[in-house]
Amino acid sequence: MKDNEWGYDFDFYIARIYRSNGKVDPVGIQNYQTAVEAGINTVHAYIFPDPKKGDPQQQIWDAMNALEEAGMEPNTYIWLDIEDFNWPDSQADNREFIAAMVDCASGMPPSIKMGIYSSYYNWEDIVGLDWTYPADHGMLLWYAHYDNSPEFADYKHFGGWVSPTIKQFAGD
Repeated sequence: MKDNEWGYDFDFYIARIYRSNGKVDPVGIQNYQTAVEAGINTVHAYIFPDPKKGDPQQQIWDAMNALEEAGMEPNTYIWLDIEDFNWPDSQADNREFIAAMVDCASGMPPSIKMGIYSSYYNWEDIVGLDWTYPADHGMLLWYAHYDNSPEFADYKHFGGWVSPTIKQFAGD
């Protein structure tokens, strides 16, 4: 998308559609709609789950239903944001929670693609570097390493992913 009020070219946007407080993010849903309506070529969404608030599958369905009501585009990627925030100390419990989300994702229509957003150190803390369940189920990886370089040369293998799909290399 070109010729916007900020003078930037946008061709990719990811909206938060579910907040870490266990609720759908109505502002994020609106941002998703606005990005699509503005003609941004690629619009994804992410779910920031709350492992201490209820059923992990219900969190996915709540987010997906809100997105569907907003007019979700075909081939939308939905990313599960797995960062050090509000996770219990038990890696076993965290694995069970994330596995339930992954299993729920496998029941989505084929036009919906799901992946994981995390970093080497967050994954290590939350579930352990050797846990590969999402990668084993075909989920892609969007990883964070704030080094101001879009290259993947810095990628350290974790979670069974041989290579990432997206890198967040700058903050906010």
